[in-house]
Parts: sequence; C-alpha cells; structure tokens
Amino acid sequence: MNITNITVTKTAEEKTENASYVLEYSIVNDELNRLHVSVNEKEADTEGNIPPVGIIYMEQGNISCNLPAGRELGPIFRDFDKMQQYIRESINPKKES
Repeated sequence: MNITNITVTKTAEEKTENASYVLEYSIVNDELNRLHVSVNEKEADTEGNIPPVGIIYMEQGNISCNLPAGRELGPIFRDFDKMQQYIRESINPKKES
C-alpha cells in the first residue's frame, strides 16, 4: 500500500475577551489545510444558550467568512489570526538553537 496523504482532524474550543470559538481543523502532511471557526457570543443568553455570530473558514490558503456587517470585525479577525498562528506553530514547532 502506498500512503499518499496523512490527514488529521482536530476539534478545539477557545474563549477570548471578544467571543467564544469552536474550531475544527485538518492537517494534511504536516500543513494546516482547513480551519473552520464558529464564532459565538462570549456569554450564554438568559435561556443558557450561546448565540452564534457567524463563521470564518480557511481552506488551502483562502479565507472566507459569514459575519454580520454591523459587528466590529477587527477583534474577531485578530483572534482568528492568533488561533491560526498557534495551530501552525503547534504543527511545526520552532527548533531552539
């Protein structure tokens, strides 16, 4: 058998001062290939549900999103960038000299 790709899919949660996030990402041959981030409100509503805000999706280097226009997007995208960077660094940790 000739293995041509190794794909690992992981699910994670993150909460920042801006929002609550659920991440699902795939690593193909030690490279981040796909990252799906569900963006939710920081806190639950009065009924105990955490309302969804939207999604940010990265696949093969292209990013798309579905977020409300009236929302301040900068903090959400900064969080996304930090999460993406953390994942990439965890896949390929920098070697200490």
